[in-house]
Amino acid sequence: DFLPNENPDDYLFIKATVEDNVDLLEGSPDYVNALDLLPEDVRRAHRYGDWDALSGGFFPEFRRGVHTFPEDFPIDPRWAKYRAFDYGLDMFACLWIAVDFSGRCYVYRQYNESKLIVSEAASAAISLTHAQERIEYTIAPPDMWARNRETGRTQAAAFAENGVGLIKAGNSRIQGWSALKEFFK
Repeated sequence: DFLPNENPDDYLFIKATVEDNVDLLEGSPDYVNALDLLPEDVRRAHRYGDWDALSGGFFPEFRRGVHTFPEDFPIDPRWAKYRAFDYGLDMFACLWIAVDFSGRCYVYRQYNESKLIVSEAASAAISLTHAQERIEYTIAPPDMWARNRETGRTQAAAFAENGVGLIKAGNSRIQGWSALKEFFK
């Protein structure tokens, strides 16, 4: 998180490995050997600059370059596509996912924005979906079907009224985590 007066655009991550630091290698030639003795996740971070590997990450099998693809990666227009999102006033997070003919999934677009009311979140999902895309369905968490005490309405109904019909996702975190680990494998 950033402090109130900080601008995230003021920062840039530049990946570097120990091999990029010639002075360090000359001054401490055994440093690489010491890094090679670290536990795998810390070694991947400190030796190879893979900061996704740090301990505490729930999906240590995630690897950039293996589980990511370049922005110009061609998404076949015949592949099935769907959206999945989580909604709250604190954050609307939406993913666009394509599924190839072998069942491999590709998140090819994402959108995150805070403080959106339902109509704004639905409008964002619709406007960011290109006209030629054939989105088969949109998945949302089960809490979207909880009735508001005062109005009796659900957020799922409000999304539908704003042009985004929803399918209720399962709520088992353990099964979801297990499925993601299988996808990463």
